[in-house]
Amino acid sequence: MKEKCYRMLLELTEKRMHHKQSHHTMFDTAIDQLISESPKAPSIQDLTAEGLVLLFAGGEATAISLIKGTFHMLKDSNGLQKS
Repeated sequence: MKEKCYRMLLELTEKRMHHKQSHHTMFDTAIDQLISESPKAPSIQDLTAEGLVLLFAGGEATAISLIKGTFHMLKDSNGLQKS
């Protein structure tokens, strides 16, 4: 699995070096840092940690919104009957 991910990352970096896009995503920024010759380029562990943060960052906000919405719908029985 690790080797497959490494190969995919190499393919993405090569593709990124040859084709410049008009807009950048956070993933593009991470890849740019990875292929940079700068001594401040983040390690694979740093990029993995950032990726996990981005992956799970929206989960909590979504859960809170669903909990609050459900709470208010159940609290207001008139509003629940209208829908």
